[in-house]
Amino acid sequence: MKRSKPTQEGLKEVERTAERLREQRRELLSEYEQCRAEFQSAAEGDSADEDAVAQTCSSVAEILSHLLREIREVEEALERLRNGQYGQCVDCGRPITASRLRAMPTARRCMECQVGNERRAS
Repeated sequence: MKRSKPTQEGLKEVERTAERLREQRRELLSEYEQCRAEFQSAAEGDSADEDAVAQTCSSVAEILSHLLREIREVEEALERLRNGQYGQCVDCGRPITASRLRAMPTARRCMECQVGNERRAS
């Protein structure tokens, strides 16, 4: 499928999106490092309440896992921007609406495919 040349405004929008994604990545990485430090501190602590330490470690591990998923999503969105595939549904290939991308810059699917994917997963 032949692509049309992006307009100046389109290029500006792509750069704004890329900057938002880079900022989101910086924030997530910072949060991840803070959480990881807390996890290490709790794991190395000499607490009399081992159950509390275990609970803290479990909670922090879940948060770290969630942050890593979010970081991966941002990295994938940045890669799609670099490849010229940003805003294109990975399932059907149709454009993802601008309003969806503004609300969720890491969106990989159009709403129709996202709903279908969530139905299949449940």
